[in-house]
This record gives sequence, C-alpha cells and structure tokens, in this order.
Amino acid sequence: MAQMEGRWAPSDALVVVEGMFLHRDELVSHWDASVFLDVPFTETAARMAIRNGSHPDPEHPTMRRYVGGQRLCFEASRPWERATFVVDNSNFASPQIIRTGVVSAVR
Repeated sequence: MAQMEGRWAPSDALVVVEGMFLHRDELVSHWDASVFLDVPFTETAARMAIRNGSHPDPEHPTMRRYVGGQRLCFEASRPWERATFVVDNSNFASPQIIRTGVVSAVR
C-alpha cells in the first residue's frame, strides 16, 4: 500500500476524524477533544444488519470479529473514560450527552 503524503491544516481549521479505535494509547494524545458514542452491541449489530445485511445478533458467530475487536479495544483503552464527551446514542433519534470533560488547549 502506498503511503500518503502528510498535509497540514490551517491553524484555525476544525478537523474531524471518525473511527472506532481513536482512543487507543498511541492515538489519544493527538486529539484536542473527542467523542465516544456509547451504544450497546445489540443496537450496533441491529443497525449494521440494516445497513449492510450482517447478522443482527451480536453473539452470532459471524459477528465475532466485529464485536470481539470492539471488546478488546474497550478493555484496553476504556474510551468512555478518555473521551471529552460521552454520548448515549442508543436512541439514534435522541442522543444524550452523559459526560463532559475538559477540552485540551489548542496546540
């Protein structure tokens, strides 16, 4: 795979990075602020099933890699403790902020 050339954003830019594993040890210090969407596996699996036809049961063998990977990540990085904002997104139509922390100073 070819490596992409780095790019710099203007100092007043807002850069949004989306991903499941962004609170890992080697990445968490790069963010001035972060959000963790707290959603039970039963709900994320059901949403994925609608979106891409996967199995809606998070304990189904075909979901082992997805759910297992998230469980490993959660165990290692505890994103709900590291995120600046934790949002209960169980109800997609009505997300609720359940915790806020301190936003890092601009670098």
